[in-house]
Amino acid sequence: MSTLGFKKKNIIAAVAAVVMLVSGFGVYKTQAAGHVDQNATVTITAIVESTGESDFAQKYTGPLNIEIYKIASLDIAGNPTVTSDFKNAGIDFSILSSKTSVEDTKDKIVNPAAEYVKKNHDSLKHYDISGTKTSNGFTSAVSIEKGAGIYLYYVSDQVMDAENEYIFTPAVFYAPTSEYAMSGQGSDTWNYNVKIYPKAEANPRFGKLEIEKTLTTFNRSLGTASFVFQVDAKVGDEDVLNNVYTINFNGAGTKNIVIENLPATAEVTVTEVYSGASYQITSEDIKTTTIVADKTAKVSFVNDFDNHLQSGGVSVVNEFTYDEEGNISWSKNYGPEGPEVPQSTEASSEEVVGGDN
Repeated sequence: MSTLGFKKKNIIAAVAAVVMLVSGFGVYKTQAAGHVDQNATVTITAIVESTGESDFAQKYTGPLNIEIYKIASLDIAGNPTVTSDFKNAGIDFSILSSKTSVEDTKDKIVNPAAEYVKKNHDSLKHYDISGTKTSNGFTSAVSIEKGAGIYLYYVSDQVMDAENEYIFTPAVFYAPTSEYAMSGQGSDTWNYNVKIYPKAEANPRFGKLEIEKTLTTFNRSLGTASFVFQVDAKVGDEDVLNNVYTINFNGAGTKNIVIENLPATAEVTVTEVYSGASYQITSEDIKTTTIVADKTAKVSFVNDFDNHLQSGGVSVVNEFTYDEEGNISWSKNYGPEGPEVPQSTEASSEEVVGGDN
């Protein structure tokens, strides 16, 4: 009966240590448990726990497909040999023959393998772990005959919901494993049922808001007509925008402003807080909408001349100040006259110009 030498045992443990640490499973302890069974079927189970604290674990529900690539096979002593699919990927398994760091493993194994998959995705053999992520989590598995080896998991599909896009971190893992290798205690028998826990970072998605303003008629004698809008946006209970915006008219017609980079799913309230000297709003003065990722939500307001003369428009400036602790606050400055307007008089009909629409 053949046995494993000390050096070969350490090679197995070294492989396990670096790749499992990169995958977030903790450091393998230096102990082997006999021959690696090259004929054994390996079962890989992907798990996303519902109790996870990440946005992906807590918020995302929908389809999920995790691609599994075998980047190395193992001989009975646990020595890795790069698979034919990845022979040109630039993977360097030699770093596993001695103590190495997680960063070295990323640079020499994980990153070259992941980049190679990205460039050659359609031509590489892989196994799919597919299912639906629900509020109760995700559990799905794939079995691979004669599967002992080193694997890369990779998510090429775009995974997103209304609020976020989820970017998965490629990682490598070792199969088989053992309780002792995982925790330093328990059985050292090789276990060919391996669990992986994919991790994803949530990148917020954004949309735009368009405020459209139509001035039906315009009185030239009054000069520029200014209209002021208060915009308040919330995601849940969190304020993401509180600001004022001005649209100025020098004639009848329609103008708009576009506010970019608003978080998707934000609930927005737009209020026309100043309707211009001698003009009255003829539509609702408060509009609400929801920001949708990669789209532009739109609210519209209409004003008309009210047949009275009131001098001057209004300019609005946001003033930002800092306190001693560096906290920022803002206030609205409507100019020396403020938002108040003087008493009105009747307008001359020949000074009033209607819009084309």
